[in-house]
Amino acid sequence: HTGPGQTENFVIPSFAMQFARIEAGLSAPRLKVGNLDPERDFLDVRDVVAAYTLAIARSDRNEAGSILNIASGIPRRIGDLLDLLLGFSKIQITLEPDPDRMRPGEVRRVTGDASRARELLDWQPEWSIEDTLADTLEACRAQLAASSS
Repeated sequence: HTGPGQTENFVIPSFAMQFARIEAGLSAPRLKVGNLDPERDFLDVRDVVAAYTLAIARSDRNEAGSILNIASGIPRRIGDLLDLLLGFSKIQITLEPDPDRMRPGEVRRVTGDASRARELLDWQPEWSIEDTLADTLEACRAQLAASSS
């Protein structure tokens, strides 16, 4: 799960905050990155909240103890998401591999199967990954602007 307000401990807001700092002239135009090849199932936090809300509202219809995966079901390469994020600005940024961001034994692909949640809750994600990235970047820009005023 990712989106506006998530801490920099996670890859998408880490990229977005670094990007916002570069745009604001607070950092050199170098983005520190880890391994960009793993694929992850990113889902906008607003879609997650919508699914949780539906799960609560419809709890009387579902079997007690039901387990539902809330996921997009789409594996996305981290480097591809970075490319999308970088496309939101015309600033030239150099990628800088950071050994501290590399994870030994990184799992290549993680994807959730939300078919049961979609069926039982009549739910599906509504936020596009592009909207999630743009809104996360905008939230980081706003956070920096608020902290500097």
